[in-house]
Amino acid sequence: MASTPGVLDLSGNNIGGNVPNEFRKGCRLEMLDLCRNFLQGQIPRSLVNCKNLKLLDLENNQLKDTFPCELSALSQLQVLVLKSNKFGGRIACPGEDSIWPLLQILNLASNRFSGEITSQFIPTRRSMMAGTKEMQLETDELKYSSTLAGLGIGNVADLTLTKINYA
Repeated sequence: MASTPGVLDLSGNNIGGNVPNEFRKGCRLEMLDLCRNFLQGQIPRSLVNCKNLKLLDLENNQLKDTFPCELSALSQLQVLVLKSNKFGGRIACPGEDSIWPLLQILNLASNRFSGEITSQFIPTRRSMMAGTKEMQLETDELKYSSTLAGLGIGNVADLTLTKINYA
């Protein structure tokens, strides 16, 4: 990928095979949406070169991997969707107190993860300071919006997540 666009949306195109591990230094991607395809293999670790990546949506593919701790260097990441794949193993990144400081949406449903979600994945106050129930990511080419319906929690100073049971 010699020259990369800010947005790459290939969702719902019935694409198969592996995602190429070809994201080079200087990658300008802000949004990568590969959901609803037939992709296999692992998340390309070269995505760490896309320092401005805000959205990574890999929902509803056949990816088989562990939790992508190598991508913790993506400090601008706001949305990570890994739902409905074949991810497995523990949901933890050893040695990391907090990753993705701007993360607002983390969807790991319908996978084979084990263990507990640690506090390193709980959104920080900084990422929630927008004060609205809607999160928006915009570029010239694409607008991504997610509304948090029925959130009546007011101005939360401290949010504690005690247990999530997917059984």
